[in-house]
Amino acid sequence: MDTNALMTIARQELTISLRSRWIVVFSGVFGALSLAISYFGTVTAGAAGLQGFERTAASLLSLVLYLAPLLGLMLGTLNISRDKAANELLFAQPVSRSEILYGRLLGLFGAMSAAMFSGFAVAASVILVQVGSEGFLRFAELVALSFVLAAVFLSIGGVAGLLSESRTRAFGVSLCTWFFFVMFYDLVIIGLAFVLRERTANLVIFLSLFGNPVDLARVCSLLTLGDPAIFGAAGAALLKFLGGALGSYSALGLALAAWLIAPLLLANRILRRVDL
Repeated sequence: MDTNALMTIARQELTISLRSRWIVVFSGVFGALSLAISYFGTVTAGAAGLQGFERTAASLLSLVLYLAPLLGLMLGTLNISRDKAANELLFAQPVSRSEILYGRLLGLFGAMSAAMFSGFAVAASVILVQVGSEGFLRFAELVALSFVLAAVFLSIGGVAGLLSESRTRAFGVSLCTWFFFVMFYDLVIIGLAFVLRERTANLVIFLSLFGNPVDLARVCSLLTLGDPAIFGAAGAALLKFLGGALGSYSALGLALAAWLIAPLLLANRILRRVDL
């Protein structure tokens, strides 16, 4: 694979994506929501005001788990497609399809990361000035985890886009995929656990964790926060089966890496067989 060609395609995709109104809008909305969550995160406890970095990270977790997968899927499915009109000029160049695919995904990841980072930076700057730097490391870990989660769903979005015959269908597939992983998956597992015996249910919950990158990111973030009371059933099962935080981190990291790499390889294989 020619690294120079790959990076050239990535820079071109990054430049085009950063000009997109969707990226600018997402960055602004994400920054505003981050600030709002930081300010109103303790309103249910009868208080309002800017929280420190650690409390903000805990409050932002739900926002990240909803928006990062959605952004990754939307960018992946709408930009990596089988549309001949959109791809004809690019695929006519003397570069391999793998270089085009990975270059475009790399550029899209750069644009997505820039949008998310700018949103986080707005909240972080205000908190740093108003509250202080205590707990900043926990906040930075959440930012890094959000990038990983977005990259995973960007690669999944690339597969969905290449499997769809049109951008309209790809858009629908991305929404269905987001709904399945973010909302429907956990409901199915919980319902299944209710009808199984306790030992079998615990095993199902443990194994189901590795079938959903959103759950992997959630448990990894909660482990980082270090409060066993908020791990939930999947996190508690993980700690029980793996015997501690170190083994859990290793398993989570390997699983997220698999979720990132497997769709990339699958997308490359599909693209090689598609007639463009």
